[in-house]
Amino acid sequence: MRTLDKSRSFGQVFGMVRVRYWQDGVYFDASGQEVKDEADKAADVEAQPQPTREELEGMHWTKLKTLVNALDLEYSNKDEAIEAILERQA
Repeated sequence: MRTLDKSRSFGQVFGMVRVRYWQDGVYFDASGQEVKDEADKAADVEAQPQPTREELEGMHWTKLKTLVNALDLEYSNKDEAIEAILERQA
């Protein structure tokens, strides 16, 4: 099993379960040990349930603005943001 050589050039990896570094085409964990298991290399993304109207109404406007911007929409106010998000979910 290989270990990360931090005296040489290496890259940091984000968004993967155990992988933190990359060097010479090999993935390494936070302790510098090689990661061979393909499942550990998979993106750490889980399907998130869509928020309900009640959850959206309980959110702070800044969180709603972030959601609306992620949908490439323009934020104008909380009520319109909720409607836009729910419309996109339908």
